[in-house]
Amino acid sequence: MIALSTLEFQALFDAASQQGEKLYQQSGGECQELLPQKLGNGGDRTIVLRHGLALQIRNAVLWQTIRIENPHDPAIPLISKFHLSGNSRVLTPNVPEVQADYAEIAGCNYLYYLPNLVEFEEWYAQEPIQVVMVLIEPESLQEFDAGDNLPQPLRKLIAGDLTARFHQPIGKNSLTMRHVLHQILQCPYQ
Repeated sequence: MIALSTLEFQALFDAASQQGEKLYQQSGGECQELLPQKLGNGGDRTIVLRHGLALQIRNAVLWQTIRIENPHDPAIPLISKFHLSGNSRVLTPNVPEVQADYAEIAGCNYLYYLPNLVEFEEWYAQEPIQVVMVLIEPESLQEFDAGDNLPQPLRKLIAGDLTARFHQPIGKNSLTMRHVLHQILQCPYQ
């Protein structure tokens, strides 16, 4: 396994760019960030749909298992994450509201808001990774009615409380969800 701090990952990214790898492209409201070839094939594609709402699509295969330090700043969005393929392990030490060690597995979806912390994500070698994430800025949630059916941490976030951290497994991706996710992945429009 390769363990990379944020600075080490950035240095690897910078070195690959200096050697001619085209790792970052931006066009309109969309940007693509590829993995350095030393780590794997593929990367993340982020599409801004409107102010406060974006899609991020991760499509990659790693040559070796990696553990990446992932610092979250205070302005992180609410993220709804759908794993189509690929599994990950997440270590979140010393954060009372969040499990210290948990897995996110293919075929399942998760909802989380984890501002102002550091977590470590492990992604596994030679395992195709395909994940669709919906990123919603907390201030965009103000227009929604919280209702009593939502979990308490989500209701607090909608009400404007940006201190409540949570990571919640929602369940398996239903057939309808998988159909919509594949439509997103195969969308011919930009």
